[in-house]
Amino acid sequence: MEAGGELTVWDDQRINSGDEWLPEIEAAMSSAEVAVVLVSADFLTSAFIKRKEIPRLLERRQADGLRVIPVFIRPCAWKAVGWLASLSGAAEKW
Repeated sequence: MEAGGELTVWDDQRINSGDEWLPEIEAAMSSAEVAVVLVSADFLTSAFIKRKEIPRLLERRQADGLRVIPVFIRPCAWKAVGWLASLSGAAEKW
């Protein structure tokens, strides 16, 4: 817990050297109550993100009501991505 016990923030920097990273990421996605995705061109073209992370987060969104919040950190073609274009996010006017 952080911020007075109210919030736990997880990112892949918490994975220790030598640990199996995929189970760590999957566990974090399974236990998340909110997912903040930092959207950029690299994010949109990452095969791992497209094949593993986003399908799991969207599955949880549908089944469990997981809130997925996109934050657009760099100009990119996010409007061309169906699932992303349908979400409300914090975008600059790009």
